Amino acid sequence: MISFIVHWLLIITLEVLFSSAYSFAQTVSFSPATNFAAGSGPFSVVIGDLNGDGKPDLAVANDASNDVSILLGNGNGTFGTATNFPVGWQPFSLAIRDLNGDGKLDLAVANFMDHNISILLGTGTGSFGSATNFPVVFDPMSVAIGDFNGDGKPDLAVANQAYANISILIGVGNGTFGAATNFDVGSIPSSVAIGDFNSDGKLDLAVGNLYSSNISILLGVGNGTFSAATNFAVGLYPRNLAIGDLNGDGKPDLAVANQSISQNVSILLGIGDGTFGGAMNFPVGLAPSDVAIGDFNNDGKPDIAVANYNSHNVSILLGNGTGSFGIATNFPVANSPQTLAIRDFNGDGKLDLAVANRASNNVSILLNTTVVSAVDEEALPTEYALSNAYPNPFNPTTTINYQIPVAGFVSLRVYDILGREVATLVNQYKQAGTHQVKFSASHFGYNSQKVLLK
Repeated sequence: MISFIVHWLLIITLEVLFSSAYSFAQTVSFSPATNFAAGSGPFSVVIGDLNGDGKPDLAVANDASNDVSILLGNGNGTFGTATNFPVGWQPFSLAIRDLNGDGKLDLAVANFMDHNISILLGTGTGSFGSATNFPVVFDPMSVAIGDFNGDGKPDLAVANQAYANISILIGVGNGTFGAATNFDVGSIPSSVAIGDFNSDGKLDLAVGNLYSSNISILLGVGNGTFSAATNFAVGLYPRNLAIGDLNGDGKPDLAVANQSISQNVSILLGIGDGTFGGAMNFPVGLAPSDVAIGDFNNDGKPDIAVANYNSHNVSILLGNGTGSFGIATNFPVANSPQTLAIRDFNGDGKLDLAVANRASNNVSILLNTTVVSAVDEEALPTEYALSNAYPNPFNPTTTINYQIPVAGFVSLRVYDILGREVATLVNQYKQAGTHQVKFSASHFGYNSQKVLLK
């Protein structure tokens, strides 16, 4: 993480989850899967440093044993024995973030049959306190975390399958949340993801609607409310989606796993105004249930990884940087992979995979063994950097430029002088290079300020 102080008003942090610099391969390979036991029916997996040792750990939602498994990483691609923490009935999804401002990662868990969200506050040692539950509407299938009203406190977005809506729960900042406010989407929403799709500095929502076979886009107003949904067609039964810049134009795009007989992934390229082009479909395995975006061969172009529930494998599709992808290469895992997550688990600078296998009660770890070779470095930045804002002073909008020498998942957040997060400017996969983003202070009530990046 790189931090830059913005004089008098803001602290901006740039965080990049990256793969090694200036080398690439035209193919990709992974070691055979190593499996680590979780609870019964692992449905969702997320990654974070839960005990503060600098090594990535796993949190797994187990929908049959009604708990969350924590597997602490050893830093070499292996993990310790699972410790389980009870939550509600049939947890299908979880998200990770510091929810009470103590600097320790916490968990939000969507409990499908209990119709609520469990909050587990982390102790910073890999352990968690007892769950506190917050009601939503009916059958919460997916949960995501973001600051929707610009107060610097994390809020929750929850996809409710039975009632075809999204619940927004505004965070108090101490790990508790207000009553749910609901916004209509399509039929049987199964996933929700967060991004800024129209570049106004306010977080928007993308929702995968299983039965209406489309994606709902809800543009954020900046006060915790959203505009009416606009829908974009994809393949049959979109189960999960991911957000990233897939064609290098600086605008967020969508990758959607369609869990149906069509057996494909839909790619929707963003226009930059909250709308998207028509879906382009790429074949993968049987019943694709999840998708993630990362650069697996270190060529600076985003690739996609797909969990195939019925063919018990993971498909890797290498991107060409235009929003198109090559033929899938498949890697076996255990039975019924439901979701996946990506991170460098052994510190070799290559992105690895963690896959939650619902039918075999474990998580598969696939370490990236791709052999890379040198690539032309001339056009790429050589270091991470944030440039001075322009204009400066500004009222109310300024532009911030940043550069990253390697492709990766970029998080660019703004904090006030008390350390409270006030905006998320970027939270998606970005290619190596120089990028810019606009920041508007209009809905924070700040007057014109002189900004100095140090």
